[in-house]
Amino acid sequence: MLIDPNAYGGLLVTAFAIHIMTSGDGVKLLRGWVSTLATITLAGGIIMTFSRSSWIGLFLVLLTLLLTNPSRLLKIGMGFSVAFGALLLYKGTAYLDV
Repeated sequence: MLIDPNAYGGLLVTAFAIHIMTSGDGVKLLRGWVSTLATITLAGGIIMTFSRSSWIGLFLVLLTLLLTNPSRLLKIGMGFSVAFGALLLYKGTAYLDV
């Protein structure tokens, strides 16, 4: 599974969808800083797979979230911003020359 970025990206998007859809309910699977850390690491993993199919799946998850509960998109946007910033700090501009 870890050899194929498309399969790994699909697994990350599935975990991300479950995490995001349950993070706003009354009974949360993860709370506090653990939830924030999970959002950032899952977002960073999805970005680093460079899998177009996982990005399309992520787009569909975010579109569904936008239609069901738009207030949670702020947390997701911040998670992706932090993950992308950390990726740039770690790798520099090596990922931007793709």
